[in-house]
Amino acid sequence: MGLKDVQVLAYERHGPDVELLVEQTPSDVRCPRCGTRAQVKERPVVHYVDLPVYGTPMSLAWKKHRMCCVDPACAKKSWVLEDHRIAAKHCLLTTRAAKGDGPSRRGPDRL
Repeated sequence: MGLKDVQVLAYERHGPDVELLVEQTPSDVRCPRCGTRAQVKERPVVHYVDLPVYGTPMSLAWKKHRMCCVDPACAKKSWVLEDHRIAAKHCLLTTRAAKGDGPSRRGPDRL
């Protein structure tokens, strides 16, 4: 994908469609409220629509990190790590699709 701290876990073809499964590789996640080191609570997978690449329909499955604060006195119980480079919060389009970027817009002869 070319994004620091993001790795591709799988590439799957579903008929004419392609889906990439990706995840962030966070190192030291801290509670945004109290600063305590956080733990992974869940790993939900969220699906996004991406731009076609050379005419092949693409989608992105992002294996997110739902984190939790381990400090019982902290009011911030859980949150999901976000990355605007992949997709905006509450949006089902990848950032690339929302901007209309990518090879499918430029054509294969203009890469």
